[in-house]
Amino acid sequence: MARRNAAIHLLGALASYGSVTNNQAATFTNQPSLADPRSDLIANLFAAGLIDIASPYLGQGLGAARDGTVGYQLGDLNIVRRLIQQLSVAEAVAITGGRPLPTNAVHVRHDTLGAELALRAAGHLKIGTVLGPHLSSFADLTAMCRYPSAGRGGPDLTLVRDDGLRVAIEITSSIGEKFTAKVERWMQVLAESPLETSGLTVVFLVAPPPAAVLRHGDRVRRTVYREVGKAVRTFPGSSRDRTANRVGVATWREWFPRPHLATERFGWLEVDRPNGEASQWTRCRMWDPRQRPLADDTRVALRSVISAASILSQTPFWLRERHSPAVLSADLLRSAVGVPQDVDPLRDRSARRPTGASQGVAGATCLPAYLIGPADSPERAARQRVTSPIGVTPPPLPDPAFGHKLERPEERRA
Repeated sequence: MARRNAAIHLLGALASYGSVTNNQAATFTNQPSLADPRSDLIANLFAAGLIDIASPYLGQGLGAARDGTVGYQLGDLNIVRRLIQQLSVAEAVAITGGRPLPTNAVHVRHDTLGAELALRAAGHLKIGTVLGPHLSSFADLTAMCRYPSAGRGGPDLTLVRDDGLRVAIEITSSIGEKFTAKVERWMQVLAESPLETSGLTVVFLVAPPPAAVLRHGDRVRRTVYREVGKAVRTFPGSSRDRTANRVGVATWREWFPRPHLATERFGWLEVDRPNGEASQWTRCRMWDPRQRPLADDTRVALRSVISAASILSQTPFWLRERHSPAVLSADLLRSAVGVPQDVDPLRDRSARRPTGASQGVAGATCLPAYLIGPADSPERAARQRVTSPIGVTPPPLPDPAFGHKLERPEERRA
C-alpha cells in the first residue's frame, strides 16, 4: 500500500506542477526513494509509461549531471487516464483534483521554480495550503465572486494564508507582448473580483535565467515595474478596493539572495506595490494580516480550500496531515440510491450492538484504505518531522534560480 500511495502522490504532484525534480518529488510525497531515479518504484512507473524522466538540467541553473538531478513529468496521458479509471474516487481526486489531466506544454524551468517556491513557502511560512497552476486558474480563484472570470490562464502558484487570503505568484522569466497582455488581464481580474469575496492578490516574482541576467542586466525587472504601474492606472478598481493595494513586485534574489539563505522579506512576502502615481512604489507585506486584513465574515468560505486541499497529492505531505481529509467514498455511499437499509439496525437490544459491528480483537469496522484515499494519517504525521522542507534531500538540489548548490541537511545543522 505504501508504494501505491507513493505512486499516487507523485502523479498528483506532476499533474498539478507539470515538472518536478527527483528531490522535490521526494519532499512532496515524504518518500525518500523517489529521490533516486534508479529506484524500483521509478523504474516501474517509467516502464509502464506513467512518467517520463527528463535529462539533467544543464545550462538552466537547475542542476548538474554529477549531482544526479533529473526531472519527472507525466508520461503518456492516455495510459495515465486508463490508470485513473481503475482507482477509487478518492484516489482519482487526489491525482486530478476532479479536473481533466493538463494537456499544456511542460516548461521545465518555470515549473521547477514554482514547485520549489511551493515547498519553501509550505516549510517556512505560517501557511494554510499551496495550490499548483493546474488548480489555480482564473476561474478557480474567482469562483466565489458574483461574476467569475472565464477563459484560460492563471498564476504559476497560489499561496493560501491561514485566514484564506490568496497570494497568486506569477513567476516572470522573460518579457514581451504576451507579458504585457498578462499584466493587463491580471489587473482586470482584480478590478472585477472584490477582495471581500475572492480574497485574491497577486505578486509578480522576477526570476530571469542566469544567462539573461548576464546579457541584459535588470531589464526584465525594470520592465515588470513599468508594465504593472501602467496596468494599475488602466484598471484602478474602486475607491474602497484599489487594485494597487492588491498587487506587488519582488525578485527572487530579494527573497533568496544567496544559497542557504532566505531573507525576512520572504518570511512576510514583502513586495513593492504601486501607489497609483507614476514611478512611485511603497513597501508592503502581503503575508501580514495587519497590512492585508480580511473581514471576519468572509474567512470561513475562503478557508474551506485549506481542508479540501488535504485530500490532494499536490499538497506537501506535512500540510496534508494537518487536517482530517474528507472521505469522498463515504459521502458517495451515503448519497447512493437504492442501497438496502435495515429497519432495525440493532441485532441485540440487550447489548445495544449495531448490526455489522465488530467484536473482540477484530477492531472497529472501517472503509478499505483505497476507498479513503492516499492521505496519511495524523498519527503517522505526529511520529515524523519534516527534516528538509525546501526540496533538499541528498544529493543536494542546486538553487533553482541561479544554479548554486544547497548543502545537505546535516551540513546545514553543522
